[in-house]
Parts: sequence; structure tokens; C-alpha cells
Amino acid sequence: MAEKRPLETDDDNNNNNNYDGSIVEIKRQKTSLSLVGRGQKTQNGQPQGPDRTSALLAPTMLLTGHGDQVFCVRFNPEGDIVASGSHDKKIFLWRTYGECENFSVLSGHKNAVLQVQWTGDGEHLVSCSPDTTVRSWDAMTGEQVGIMKDHTDIVNCCSVQRRGTPMAVSGSDDCSVKLWDMRAKGATKTLTERYQITAVDISEDGDQVFTGGIDNTVKVWDVRKDDVIMTLEGHSDTITGMEVSPSGTHLLTNSMDNTMRSWDVRPYAPDSRCVRVFTGHQHGFEKNLLRCAWSADGKQVSGGSSDRFVHIWSVATGDVLYSLPGHEGSVNDVAFHPKEPIVASASSDKTLYLGELAHI
Repeated sequence: MAEKRPLETDDDNNNNNNYDGSIVEIKRQKTSLSLVGRGQKTQNGQPQGPDRTSALLAPTMLLTGHGDQVFCVRFNPEGDIVASGSHDKKIFLWRTYGECENFSVLSGHKNAVLQVQWTGDGEHLVSCSPDTTVRSWDAMTGEQVGIMKDHTDIVNCCSVQRRGTPMAVSGSDDCSVKLWDMRAKGATKTLTERYQITAVDISEDGDQVFTGGIDNTVKVWDVRKDDVIMTLEGHSDTITGMEVSPSGTHLLTNSMDNTMRSWDVRPYAPDSRCVRVFTGHQHGFEKNLLRCAWSADGKQVSGGSSDRFVHIWSVATGDVLYSLPGHEGSVNDVAFHPKEPIVASASSDKTLYLGELAHI
């Protein structure tokens, strides 16, 4: 059994207690060249640099301001706002475009923010923390609008239903998975497992919940029956992140065994449900919960890696398409832009990058 991480308290993080969450230096583009977008010319009429593929101010943007490790990052459904969560207990909201302004700081958690998710309408965020809570936030005002306290230990992960009823799901070291109707108080359902839960997701219609933990297996729950209908085996170490594909037919998982896997979760799929194994990234001694993500078209995947690179794979072939440098610490989470070829990364070096990808 993996060693359980201790529940930290405010006193454990005295270096963070003096951090006031204030917005710090402006984030400048990471380039010393003049910006020449697609179709633009230099003064002598000659094109400079590769064609641009996105509306980012520069091909690579560095976002600074968090006071400690950044554990999670997600774009809102429109792609014009980035949310990040950190060990500094804050959630930052950034503009995707222009100078990537940090325009809002969401405060309330008493410990690190381990994961943050947007609701399907982009109006709210859901976050979780070792402070044993799941919280919801108004994205427009930055106000905390809900606090869900039914867990009794570290809450490692959370996710939200993409459409329909505003449902959230969370997994904890208390060995439970809880479903929450964000319009009501208290958990609407509790699913109990034998081991700590470190990764969760929920199907688009909310009928299925996917869980992973320190027992190295993925379980698919039928929420209506409160029963496990599928167990996916193949990983040999703790599952640290998972995400359902945009089509809803496959599940991506990241594991401390240094692999990511794509699973066919359709009802009548072949017995061998692991359809692709992605390798090349690493999990380090820090034992961070490294997450994973699909591109909006479902053709590429990426995941956190302790080797400081952002690795991106082709879903069709399993080949590594990119290994992007820049971070000086573990890459803990990645997110693809919903509309443009942009990837965001969150790192233990306290920074985020937004990077423009080429058309493939």
C-alpha cells in the first residue's frame, strides 16, 4: 500500500501564511523577438519566424504570481480564462490573451488546492483540498458560493458533469467518492471503496463515475445502482489522474508506473479495454498527483511529468509529438485549449506556461 500523505495544516506552511495573494508582476511574453503573426511581414517585406497558429500574444507566455507549487490548471469552456490552483491555497484566474493578466484571486481553502474544474456553462468552478473540503466559486465575482464538508480526510480530486444537472464528484483519502448537487447542501450519494481515492471523473450524463486510487485499478460505477460495473486492470502503481475523452467513449489515466493508458469504456467494447499505452514521461520522488488531459478533438493527450517537460502524444499512434521544455520543476498538470492549438502547464516551479502548438 502506498504511504499516506500527512494532512497538512496552516502551521505547516508558515512561509505561505504571509502570502497575501496579491497580484504581482505583469507576465511578459517569453521571447526577445518581434512578434510577427501569420501573414505579417518584417520591414524588408520578408516573413519572420514560423506562421502563428493561435491568438496568444506570443508563441509562449509565462505566468507568474503563485507563491508556491502550482498543482492544477484548466481553461474555461470559452478558452479566454485560465484557472490555476496552488499550494499557496489560492486559485488564480488569468486572461488567456493579451498580457495574460491575473485578474482575480479566489481565497478560502485552508490548505493546498489540488484540483480545479469549470462547470459546463463556465459560470462556476469547483476545487478540492487537503483541508477536507470541496468548494464552489462564482467565476464572475470570485466569491465562494458553496463549501462541501462531508469528507473526513484529504480530498485528492474532483470533477464536474459537463452538461445538465450541476453535479460534482470528489475522491478522498477517507476511501469514499461523493457526488454533490451544487444546488443543495451535503453529498447526494457516497460510494465506498477499500483504499484511498486519488483520481475521479464523471460521464457527461452523470450516470457513471470513474475512480482510481492506490490499488492501481480503475473502477466504473453505475451511479443508479451504486455498483461497480467494470474494473480496468493494467497499471502497476497508484493512479494519479484521469479524464474522460471528449466523445465520452474512452478514459485516459496517468499512473506512478510511468505510463498513461487509454481505455475503451463503451458498454460493449472488447474484453481488452486498454487500447493504448503512452510512455516517455516520469513520476518522481515527490509523489505528486500528476494529472492528464485530452485535446478538444480527442486526437492528442498530455499528462504531468516530473522530468520538467510537457509531453504530448498522438492518440492514433502513441508517438510523442512534442516534449516541450521550460519548466524548472515537476509538471503537475496540463490542459488543452478548447478551440485553439494551445496547451497550458502547471509546475512545482510556481509558474504556468501557455504554449502555442503547430498544426499537425
